[in-house]
Amino acid sequence: MTFGGSPCPSLWGVISETITDTGNSFLQNKYWDHKVLFDLISINLESPLSLPTSIPFHEAKELSVEVPHNDKAKIDIYIDDSIGVIPNPS
Repeated sequence: MTFGGSPCPSLWGVISETITDTGNSFLQNKYWDHKVLFDLISINLESPLSLPTSIPFHEAKELSVEVPHNDKAKIDIYIDDSIGVIPNPS
């Protein structure tokens, strides 16, 4: 079975991994000032919605992998699904 119904899915992986790696390089670069260097589209995005405090979180379970501490954002990708994770600013 081919990924996306076409042979050679690695070509997409080359592009998506390059984008992800570039994003992580920017995020981890101490000289990159996100208040000066940013895309103009992001100013027009609405603030994310937060769950009401009346909805409790379930206690997290122990992870099966070691996650290194990072006080900056991180982008990761698996095949065609990418996720960005950022620390809570508050």
